[in-house]
Amino acid sequence: MSERMTGAQSVVKTLEAAGIELVIGYIGHTDQEIADAMLDSKNIRSILCRTELTGAFIVDGYNRAKKGAKAIGIWHGPGTPLVIGGLAGAMTDSVPYPTIIGSVHSEHRNKGALQDTPVADLCEKFSKWTFRIDNGPRIPEAIQKAFKIATTGRPGPAVVEIPFDFCVNKYDFDIPKAETFFEPQGRIAGDCEQIEKAVDLLLSAERPALLAGGGVLISKAEKELITIAEHLQIPVVMSGMGKGAISPRHDLSVGASGLTGWRCANETLDEADVVVAIGFRFAEFGYAQQWSIKPEWKLVHIDIDPAEIGRSYAADIGIVGDAKLVLSRMAEYINTKNVQDKYANTTWFNRFHELKEAWLSEYDAMCNDDTKQVNPYRLVRILRETLPEDAIVTTDCGNNQCWGVHVFDTLKSGTFHMPGGYGHLGWSYPAALGLKLASPDKTVVAITGDGGFHYSFQELSTAVKENIPVIVIVFNDGWLLTNRQIQDFKYEGRYNWTELHNPDFVKLADSFGIEGAHVNSHDQIKPALEKAIASKKPYLLDVKIDSSVFFPATGFWTPRWDVE
Repeated sequence: MSERMTGAQSVVKTLEAAGIELVIGYIGHTDQEIADAMLDSKNIRSILCRTELTGAFIVDGYNRAKKGAKAIGIWHGPGTPLVIGGLAGAMTDSVPYPTIIGSVHSEHRNKGALQDTPVADLCEKFSKWTFRIDNGPRIPEAIQKAFKIATTGRPGPAVVEIPFDFCVNKYDFDIPKAETFFEPQGRIAGDCEQIEKAVDLLLSAERPALLAGGGVLISKAEKELITIAEHLQIPVVMSGMGKGAISPRHDLSVGASGLTGWRCANETLDEADVVVAIGFRFAEFGYAQQWSIKPEWKLVHIDIDPAEIGRSYAADIGIVGDAKLVLSRMAEYINTKNVQDKYANTTWFNRFHELKEAWLSEYDAMCNDDTKQVNPYRLVRILRETLPEDAIVTTDCGNNQCWGVHVFDTLKSGTFHMPGGYGHLGWSYPAALGLKLASPDKTVVAITGDGGFHYSFQELSTAVKENIPVIVIVFNDGWLLTNRQIQDFKYEGRYNWTELHNPDFVKLADSFGIEGAHVNSHDQIKPALEKAIASKKPYLLDVKIDSSVFFPATGFWTPRWDVE
């Protein structure tokens, strides 16, 4: 039954029907009406962020934790260029991300109006779908479609632009029913014939390996992945985005691959003859075309997005489908064969265990370094030893991300998050705020470089105002260190645009009303972290790390097809 209300009121009613729990917003004249209407919602928590960019990262973190579209950003039109950074990350990392952005009065477009912004046009390249409202009564329909597109198939952003006049005017609206936002549209289970071919190819291999990307976690396919690995006794490699698909302490795990992964993971892939990649994008940070990979194996590539299959390497067998359903069907077909423990105690089984054992010996020595300055390897190792197994850790982009991927043992799915595909600086802390809002019973820690924290420290204000007890650990070395280290070995130490001038981050936190501590030695790390956890309040640790420690480059820095 139709109900007469303003367009802004219809936005709120539609979001309530969609089951939205959290709105992150930044106000301006184009979304002023929506901000006012939000006050009448009894079901949706509404929070002001400090910039649209970091606010977009809060939404990202919340929806990663929920594995669904439970938070939304609502923005003022001229903030769109900042929002795009959040959309780009959600697009590449497959995060469901419906977004509403206001724009100027529909009759004032392209007439020099204050803050006139072509919202939908700007967002188009970084979204699955964009739509500009041209008729007020279409607002609920457009928002409903944005939710469906954002959550169907490969998740991602969908943007609805609403001109100001359509928010102010009253119309007769039909608000969609709750069940219509996420009504079943079918999960793609993969072509049966291709799945059987993939299993036959896998079982014909002498040196098979499974390669798990973030799609395994998104699809909740961890159990199916491990079932196949254990049934056949074959190794599992993960991407950084796939960390947690299998514990690194599992006998069949050889860790994360790529430029900053475990050497034994890269070596296992190098020596394999058949690789089954699941929800794996073959991006630079994983096992990459640009840096690491020179494939001499046959490839089975499984992905929900057909555009990913063959994007970097031609697949011998491509399967378009949901990771959980495809792996489940593969497991069923494997069970029809007499192949239990097929690779147990074979030459290959012993080989990948040998590679892992050799690597862990070298790796443990690095993590136990006892120099006077804080070694980041040891810092992250102590972080893992101190935190509960189910604690959630985020990294930013840069060296801190490299050490996070490399050293932080992710024991449970969904407890490690990073800005994977787009790598926007400043992501870690606001995303951690979103993750904490979505997971209030979990300890949440953001690790970030000092450069990245310059992008996001303003959200300390949000943490205090909204009482979001996230611990942020600043890797303080005074540089944009990844790039300075590249300048060390590529440009003979000719430094430009890499040296920072940092504030005292503890004093900065104090100015926001947040307790903090300086950490200058290894023996200070654990007690400082334990105090931060026990406070159950927002907290900052300013850790002075040794800038001479090179990031963990276990992959390759030149295209391998050019190297003999």
